[in-house]
Amino acid sequence: MKLLTATILTAVLVLAATPPQKENRAEVALRAAMDKEMVDGNLGAAIEMYKRIVAHPGGNRAVAAKALVHIGQCQEKLGQAEARKAYEQVVRQFADQAEQAQVARGRLSALAGTRSRAAGSAMAIRRIWSGPDVDVLGAPSADGKYLSIVDWETGDLAVRDLETGKNRRLTNKGTWKESPACALFSRWSPNGKQIAYDWYDGLGSDDLRVVSLENGKPRVLYKPKEGEWVLTCDWSPDGRNILANLSKTNRSSQMVLISVADGTVRVLKTLGWWPARFSPDGRYIVYSRAPHEGVIEEDIFLFSLADGNETPLVEHPADDSVLDWSPDGNWILFASDRSGAFGIWAIRVAGGKAQGDAQLIKLGMPRIIPMGITRNGSLYYGHAPVAADVFVAKLDPSTGRIIGKPEKAIQRFEGLSDAPAYSSDGRYLAYICARGPMSRVGRSSSQNVLRVRSLETGRDREFSTEFTRILAPRWFPDGGAILLAGRLGNDSISIYKVDTQTG
Repeated sequence: MKLLTATILTAVLVLAATPPQKENRAEVALRAAMDKEMVDGNLGAAIEMYKRIVAHPGGNRAVAAKALVHIGQCQEKLGQAEARKAYEQVVRQFADQAEQAQVARGRLSALAGTRSRAAGSAMAIRRIWSGPDVDVLGAPSADGKYLSIVDWETGDLAVRDLETGKNRRLTNKGTWKESPACALFSRWSPNGKQIAYDWYDGLGSDDLRVVSLENGKPRVLYKPKEGEWVLTCDWSPDGRNILANLSKTNRSSQMVLISVADGTVRVLKTLGWWPARFSPDGRYIVYSRAPHEGVIEEDIFLFSLADGNETPLVEHPADDSVLDWSPDGNWILFASDRSGAFGIWAIRVAGGKAQGDAQLIKLGMPRIIPMGITRNGSLYYGHAPVAADVFVAKLDPSTGRIIGKPEKAIQRFEGLSDAPAYSSDGRYLAYICARGPMSRVGRSSSQNVLRVRSLETGRDREFSTEFTRILAPRWFPDGGAILLAGRLGNDSISIYKVDTQTG
């Protein structure tokens, strides 16, 4: 059993109308300090760690500049006036570190109250839901009062009232024992009266459904063909179409529009993956994808529904991913690691083209899962701890309650083990291990492997793969093979069989 606590937060935004090299000691120290700041939330301890890096940077000026920027950000969060001194030191001593100097100058202007409104932003973060039952596959209603979610007690689609904390189920599939089916990604209709969602049957296929909040009657809008998977991305502003992703067993992926009236499909482009978002005026779709084969880092693109043309919006060596549009359609929010730390950025858009350079909104963010923006400009997003471990706990069969304290099952790869699955005879435990350099920031590495532990001997067998991502291992009933979802390179996710007898 994996113990995971996730958090959903809302960020209120005010916007104006080649493989990595081995880290040196300074980089390792910086990563540890960032974990202390962003994962543990211990700002005081993080500041001291950053200060030691600045005092002893090991000749790495880039690391020292980043550490100073983080010192200023931590001090801002703590309300300490010393933040200005940290930013001034960056500008004074590290002008050659262009991006960090730009961040520091921006924060100095913001603190002085002189940063122009046209290039500026403000952001306040508020936690609205946390705990082991949090779901981040849904979206906020336009007024921000509700979330569409998966109620993981049963797997039903539900609506959560953020004021009362109560869930109202919109489907009624029964218990997990009665049915392995469940809802997945969901989005609200523009008028807030319907929700489109993915429904997984628990047996290897899914479909796109729409349910009315008034009468609670789901209808199947699109049933994928054999070898297809559907994933809900967005609802068109006029309410006539649903933007979705169709992935196929040949590893191709299509961005499509599915008619709400009759379920007919219009293929827009063969590309990419979730998320993709309509502009508020319905003229464009924004999405992120790798600019060419062999590259993992993504750029941001706009697709024009009028002429079918694709326009590069954000081109940068960093990894950039779409979050959403601002409510007025003048800005696109995206996440980027271009400053060394993960942050939220915005770029102004007009006429389907970028206007000026991207503007930093918030640096020092954890890897987030975008859920959507409300009409007042609040970005809702989810965040789960970076580290994942496999735990085993004893259950009382009569009550279903956990007895005693759960114990960590995998000691060798702490923080990097995930997705456990028992074989049907209970003799083996399969799990995924992410040991590559990107696994610490939320993306599975090309070094992900499938491991199988014998619970009798405690020994592990390792099955090497070429996947850049592995998901959801499940045993075949005879215990001779494992079914899993995997991604090769930048292709879409497909289903594979791993023979555990021969490896």
